[in-house]
Order: sequence, then C-alpha cells, then structure tokens
Amino acid sequence: MEPLDLQSLDLNFKVMRASQLGYCARFIALGIYGIYSISSTPETFLGNLLHHQVEAKLRERGYEVEVSFFNEELRLEGTVDAIGGGRIIEIKTTAYPKEFFNRGERFRKLLYQLGGYSLLTGLELADVYVIAVPKLRELKFRGVQVIGNEELRLNMMQISIDKVLRERVRDKILRIWDFIDRGELPPKSDNCGFCPFREICEDEKELREVIGLREGQLQLWR
Repeated sequence: MEPLDLQSLDLNFKVMRASQLGYCARFIALGIYGIYSISSTPETFLGNLLHHQVEAKLRERGYEVEVSFFNEELRLEGTVDAIGGGRIIEIKTTAYPKEFFNRGERFRKLLYQLGGYSLLTGLELADVYVIAVPKLRELKFRGVQVIGNEELRLNMMQISIDKVLRERVRDKILRIWDFIDRGELPPKSDNCGFCPFREICEDEKELREVIGLREGQLQLWR
C-alpha cells in the first residue's frame, strides 16, 4: 500500500454534521468551521454511560452500532447510534424527557436530526429510546445505585420520517451551504435560549476573527 500524500489533502474541505441539524443555521455554520463549545456536567457523564450500555445491548441483539455515513452531494456526515430491521435507532439521554413527548423544542431538534439520518441512510422509520437522566445536583449525588433503582426511566417512540420532513431538512442544508460557499455567515436565530455561542454571535467582527484564526491554523499546519 502506498503511503498517503498528506500534502494533497484539502484543508478547506468542510462538512456538515447531521446531529446538529436541529440547531439554528448560525450554530451549524460554526460547527462546519470547526468551532465548538463543549460543556460537561455530571448528567452528561451519566448519560454517556447509559448511552453506551444501551448500544451494547443492541449489539448483542444483532444491530449494527455506531454506523457512519457520508453524502458527498450534501457534504453531510452522520453516525447513527444503531441500525436494525430497516430502522434508524437513536438513543437520547435527557433530564427533560417531557420535551420529547409533548413535542417541545428537543423533539423538533430530534426530527431534523432524524431527517438528516434519513437522507444519509435512505431509511424512513426510526425507533427513539429516551432515557430520563435525573439531575444529579438536585439528587445531591445520592449514588448511582439509588438513581438506577428509583429514578431512571426508559421510553421508546417510533417516528416515521416522511418526504416533507426530508425535503425541509435538505433545503436547510443547501441554504446553509449557500451562505458558506459565498463566504458569509447565516443570520443568527432570535431564539438563542441557552446557546453556548450566544455571546460571540452578538459581535460579527469577533466571530469572523475567530473563524479567520481557525482557517489560518489549518493553513499553518500544511
């Protein structure tokens, strides 16, 4: 096998992540530029542990786990938690499970994510496992054993991903790429909530400087 020619790699190549499609266009664009805001909480840690355990159970039952896809036309990538029986399997750990079942904001984000997965896989059905993770700080760290016996809840919902949703997601992807390819940033959302980029989005000049620095670092690597 011939060695890879790293000099031929396109450092300007950008890709969109299906897991972010439920967020605003500005948030997705920042992810394309490789700019992230990572936060870790005790709930996140417990959620990840539970997520991996469910994946292990699915693997035991013959599901393909952590399956990655890439669509060259849309420059879209995604890793599906599991696939089996002609269905997308998505695992969600959350301290706010009601927002999934009462069609709240988290459910809306989930739909766009599943729409992206459908574009990648061609599958139109999804089983979503929603694991209710307690707020550890409110429980005063009483211990995983108590949480596991008394607090955790796992529910499953089945979602059909129709043509309308797929086209809506596809249009969103293409609109964002149109901004990126013109060297522009999509407008920021009016519904910023607890977005980790809320403060930096207020200053267009600072935001562009951060992006310029990121792009410059990649060029220096060459």
